[in-house]
Formats: sequence, structure tokens, C-alpha cells
Amino acid sequence: MPSLLAAHLDLLVCPVCHGSLALAADVVACTVCHRQYPIVDGLPVLIASRALTLKEVSPAVPESASN
Repeated sequence: MPSLLAAHLDLLVCPVCHGSLALAADVVACTVCHRQYPIVDGLPVLIASRALTLKEVSPAVPESASN
């Protein structure tokens, strides 16, 4: 991750819920709504329609496993 992004991450917020953001592997993740925004060429793409939600990121749990 570029140090510029890490150094200025506290200036950015989630465009959906305005929660704080944290660096994850190759995304910037919201600590409140858990949306994950891609990092392209070292810049976070903070566009709501480009975000992955927790449901899209987590593997599906079969219904039989929840009983």
C-alpha cells in the first residue's frame, strides 16, 4: 500500500454511512457498514456503486448449516 494513502486515510470517510475507513489487503474497508472499496493505482475508489458489501464478500452459509 502506498504510504500516502495510509498517512491520509483519517481524512476520508465512507461515502455511504460516513464511517471511518481502514486499510485491508487490497481494499479500503468501512468500519461501520463494512463496505469494501477497491484501490486502483494506489487510490481508493470511494464510489458507492463500486463497493462490495459484506454479503458479497462473505461466503454463503448453507441453510442446513444454520440449523
